[in-house]
Amino acid sequence: MIRSAPIAVLAIAVADDWQGCGIGRALLAKLERDAAASGIRRMRADTLYDNKAMRRLAARCGYAVKANRDDARLVKLEKQLGAWVPTDVQPLAA
Repeated sequence: MIRSAPIAVLAIAVADDWQGCGIGRALLAKLERDAAASGIRRMRADTLYDNKAMRRLAARCGYAVKANRDDARLVKLEKQLGAWVPTDVQPLAA
């Protein structure tokens, strides 16, 4: 039996007045870090084809942006996550 890697489906919403400030990128990075730390190896999302800002953000963050065969109004976003490496661990004193 072959087990597939755990997958997380994500959603992000940023109020219009706050778009373009880096909040979406920060939220996406936080979701990815938390997912990887929890053993998730792949992130997925759907977004409206017309949502150019989300498509652009996803592409810049390494997501594959693909057509959705089930609904032409949507595109699929998917990214393979690497293994989580803690960055805030301090070495033990000898």
